[in-house]
Amino acid sequence: MNSLLDRAEKYFKTDIRYIINGGFWLTSAKILSSVASLISSVAFANLLPEETYGTFRYVLSVASLLAIPTLHGIETALTRSIAKGNMGDINLALRTRIKWGLWGGLASLALAGYYYWAGNNILCLSFLITAIFTPFMDSFHLYASVLNGRKKFNSLAKDEVMTRMSVSLLLVAIVFFSDNVLLIILAFFLTTTVFRFFILSYHLRNEKSNDQSDPDIINYGKHLTAVGIFSRFSTQLDKILIFQTVSGSALAAFFLALIPLKLTQNILGGLNMLAMPKFSASSKEQIKRTLPKKVARLYIFVIPIIICFILISPYIYNFLYPLYPESILMSQLLFLQLLLFPLALFSTAITAFQEKKKLYIYSSFFAFVRIGLLLVLVPTYGVFGAVTAIITTSAISNIVLIILFFR
Repeated sequence: MNSLLDRAEKYFKTDIRYIINGGFWLTSAKILSSVASLISSVAFANLLPEETYGTFRYVLSVASLLAIPTLHGIETALTRSIAKGNMGDINLALRTRIKWGLWGGLASLALAGYYYWAGNNILCLSFLITAIFTPFMDSFHLYASVLNGRKKFNSLAKDEVMTRMSVSLLLVAIVFFSDNVLLIILAFFLTTTVFRFFILSYHLRNEKSNDQSDPDIINYGKHLTAVGIFSRFSTQLDKILIFQTVSGSALAAFFLALIPLKLTQNILGGLNMLAMPKFSASSKEQIKRTLPKKVARLYIFVIPIIICFILISPYIYNFLYPLYPESILMSQLLFLQLLLFPLALFSTAITAFQEKKKLYIYSSFFAFVRIGLLLVLVPTYGVFGAVTAIITTSAISNIVLIILFFR
């Protein structure tokens, strides 16, 4: 076994033992979380009216934008800092995220007021619920930064699975007995926030702390958040535009078409989580020399996955989502984006290098191209306009990413 691992490490020029050790836990967590998401999506697609399901997805998409002031970039900055042995920044990071997150809560209240004025009581009450939890739900997720930075992937995996499974099972139970979208939204935000709070509290009590800190952590976290603002907006704009210009049922079909790609990216995404601590502790010159070959070799795994999915996707959708046959072709087209997944390691490396200018350029280019294409194509071509915009943006922006990495 050791000789086989030695040969694999020589071929891939990678610490395979580190990937297996951390990757086992992260991949297991991703798989179980994906199973939970799949179960909830099947329940939603078969038990809820299409418009209700679309409304739920619309509220969650807008809520993702309302959470931008919680400074999600601090999670990455904190992971990087803890990987270097600094444990004195956790409480500061948490206080900062909650304080800034209050602005997101106020924005949600304003949105609730708009929908009250427009006579839409469902969305008014939905965003009142969102306002309560916006400053806290994402902020409490800082436990992931602590565990990832300490390379405690087994603990992180268990915590993430417990939260995702619990929330999904509760939502499935509610959907089985009721199609009240307000009850579903309240259950999602309440249970997610409560679980994250208790998990974070547990790790803050049990992790060994020290006074070492990174004086630049908040500033760098703000930079990373700023870099990702337009990107996050652009990744939710497709859903918002479909809901507003087409219908809630069209959004439901579009979201179901995204699920196979999202689940696969989620499972494979553990690779980027493993890479960040390694990149943060390595020199830029070493990473630039070795990373391109590692990225190229990842296609040995990626290409067969794409071919298999395209062949079996009609059977999957006819079995799991029989009410949404229009999602099949969309899912096949969107799944082609997996060809670009290995290139995400270049972005992870640039983040570890703290090359803020390059991050701004890449993120801004991606966001503006995607926003522009969505604004033109969705009102004209509907859901397939969104699919075209997404695929085109991903292809062009990854060319820019490669150029920036090698500059």
